[in-house]
Amino acid sequence: MSFYDDASLIMIPSGVKAGTVYSQKPMDSDGQFTFTRASEATRLVDGVVTKVRTNSLLQSNDFDTTWALTGATITGGQADKDGGTDAWLLEASSSGGGKKIVQTVSLSSVNAYSLYAKAGNVNYLALEVSGTTYSYVNLTDGTLGASGGAGLVDFNTTNVGGGWWRITMTTTSVTIVTIFIAGSSSATTVNTGDNILIQSAQLEQGTVATDYIATTTVAVSEGPVANMPRLNSVAGGCPSLLLEPQRTQLIAYSEYYQGWTLAQADITLTSNSVTSPDGSQNATKIVFAGSGATQLFQYVSAVIGTIYTTSAFVKYKSGVSKSIKVGVYDSGHKTIQIDFNEDGTISSATASGTLVDSGYEDYGNGWYRVYIVHTGATAGYIEMQINRISLSNTVEEFYIYGSQCEAGNFSTSYIPSYGTAATAAIEQAVLPTTSFDLTGDWSILLDFGNVYKTSTASEYILKLDTDTNDFYLYAAGTTTAGLNIYLPSQGGYVFGSSDNAAWGVDASKICVTYDSATGRLVYFINGSKYNEQTSALSFGNSASGSKFYPGGNNIVNIKKYLFFESALTDAEAITLTTL
Repeated sequence: MSFYDDASLIMIPSGVKAGTVYSQKPMDSDGQFTFTRASEATRLVDGVVTKVRTNSLLQSNDFDTTWALTGATITGGQADKDGGTDAWLLEASSSGGGKKIVQTVSLSSVNAYSLYAKAGNVNYLALEVSGTTYSYVNLTDGTLGASGGAGLVDFNTTNVGGGWWRITMTTTSVTIVTIFIAGSSSATTVNTGDNILIQSAQLEQGTVATDYIATTTVAVSEGPVANMPRLNSVAGGCPSLLLEPQRTQLIAYSEYYQGWTLAQADITLTSNSVTSPDGSQNATKIVFAGSGATQLFQYVSAVIGTIYTTSAFVKYKSGVSKSIKVGVYDSGHKTIQIDFNEDGTISSATASGTLVDSGYEDYGNGWYRVYIVHTGATAGYIEMQINRISLSNTVEEFYIYGSQCEAGNFSTSYIPSYGTAATAAIEQAVLPTTSFDLTGDWSILLDFGNVYKTSTASEYILKLDTDTNDFYLYAAGTTTAGLNIYLPSQGGYVFGSSDNAAWGVDASKICVTYDSATGRLVYFINGSKYNEQTSALSFGNSASGSKFYPGGNNIVNIKKYLFFESALTDAEAITLTTL
């Protein structure tokens, strides 16, 4: 038989839009899952951490609208960096200083302000934010001139060809952005008619400029925005629908390590040193010099007795020290020490202190996400630390990125933060259809990837709601228990796998079949019949929906979901569930 032909519902995650996951069958509204997540998130695309990017500037390439001019004019239709006519001529209308174009915007987080520019009949411009933080650029060669002001993190130029440069200024807060025509590398004094060319301004959270996003009257975001389903994928793998519980990133600055505290003076931090797991050159190089247990740290609020997971991405810098610690201090040190081989792979990971769990994940390109799970032991705070290992007078260098501390007993997807705590909301996928009758014969097939379950709390994964007798699939109430079936109409009747090894944490294929004539319900896991009820069962008149969602203690990754209006044979179910 052709299983796919016989299935009434086939959902293999591929087609999505905000609020919707589409099924391959049926292709009408009965096959549309409603997806909710009331926040931004990150996802993996071919192994790269993809974040939401937002251009907060309005009319980002319409400089004669939202932008305000002082002592200057702006003229569109100029030859641009791409061979079109989307550039603008910014020209002084009188002699003197302060010939500029500005836009008012208020962002308190770490931001990257970027602009494409080209020399006109003068060679200099100056960018300024908040009226105080500034940098000058020579548009003939991209060299930097005078710069200063509170909150200046980084300033750089990139040659994009044809005399055009992309100029980026990173600061810790923004109240206004300004573009000046400049007469030199340190002064804005110009003459009437002096001009430069500008194009495509952007202001975004983070320490580096990313691909330009055009805006009109509102800010524009790209990536896994609120209610956008996350189809995660690793390199060469098929995507899966990721569903995670709500988690709050407690670290205020997850990427901007200059916002952390240096325990000693012999630490040097260089922002934007190397490509990070998100594909941008925004990872930080940390250099430990001198001697002693030097550390970089940031405090977060904590509650005694609450379990937390603390994590960070680390990468080895060849030719220097090979060990680094990531951990916390809250009445004692709790750490994981990572020892690298010269090729950048991890040779060992050693935990210390009182921990619930610890380990690491390989993110490719030499990056590892290391984590510890620990119980808060001090009222009010946890001190997250990046520590050196050697106490001798040596130099140790590493790359770091994306620190995270969250209440919970495992790491969720990376949650970026740029000055305050950030929350990723719970995700749910619901098929609100009434077209699948559970009173007759039926079968379901679920192909999971990386279902994660910890703690002793029971967590529902799938619900088939009926008018009377429901069917629930849930992760049972211990850390070692497996995926079970719960039938509330049968007095809480439960059966299923007894341990995680039976259904697997990394991947599992599960099939449940129901024969209405006999009331026989059978459970198959990874190519084997695992359990069968001994008494006849019955279900409600019609399904009112299929609901997938995580609880507070599990992650669900759905690769495939099929519904059959027939009872598959044991042989068919075994074939479908064989890994």
